[in-house]
Amino acid sequence: MEPRFASYRCLIALVAGAALAGCGTNVRTLLQSNGELTRQADWLLADASPAQADRLLAAESTRAQACVEIDHATMRWIEQKDVSFGEQFGSDLMQVAALILPFGPVEDCAVAQRQYEATVRDLSGQIGGGSSEIAATPAL
Repeated sequence: MEPRFASYRCLIALVAGAALAGCGTNVRTLLQSNGELTRQADWLLADASPAQADRLLAAESTRAQACVEIDHATMRWIEQKDVSFGEQFGSDLMQVAALILPFGPVEDCAVAQRQYEATVRDLSGQIGGGSSEIAATPAL
């Protein structure tokens, strides 16, 4: 009876893991899409009216405030010279965890980024000539 009960627990763990997979946000993709959005926003600012520029800068500021923890962590990671195996393993483990489980700061950043993306898309259509190929922010 014991092996059968253990197999049920294993099956439940697999089902729960599959249900959670993909609930998190890919931080690397989030940062890449932000870079593309920022380039597009910079292009739009050149032709934007003062009201449009204020709207775009407000959305960018909101995104920056929501993503400050991720941006700082990324900069610390980039600035590290000699990383020990344990530090690298911990960093990799946190990236995997962020992909599987929703973490508040990461999800807040993703939401703000999607709002920033919507603003860039909207203004791109209003100003005209803007590229409709704006990087899609990862879904939650």
